[in-house]
Amino acid sequence: MEPVQYVETRVLFSALLVGYMANTFLPAHLGEFLRAYMVGKKRSVSSSAVFATIVVERLIDVFTLLVLMALTIIVFPFPDWVKTSGYLSLVGVFVLFGMLVLMKRNREKNVRVDL
Repeated sequence: MEPVQYVETRVLFSALLVGYMANTFLPAHLGEFLRAYMVGKKRSVSSSAVFATIVVERLIDVFTLLVLMALTIIVFPFPDWVKTSGYLSLVGVFVLFGMLVLMKRNREKNVRVDL
């Protein structure tokens, strides 16, 4: 969050806990939107900017999981369907990452959404 605005760790942590709790009870990870809303309201930051940092956080999580999955596939023999699903996940992540890069490059064409 620091490039957007400095926000104290306690504010981010409390929003994280509330978002995780909401993810437990709400479908489709709607708690992430609640996290963005909470931080945006507490520190007068655009909820869209906060949500963008959450998207980047999730991308880093997915890349980390894919690296761990690749290392596991190298070490342990798995059936072909497991390897195929891993490769498809990798392709999906690269497609999503490519979409984010295109959105960044064409920033003026994107519509600003405030929560």
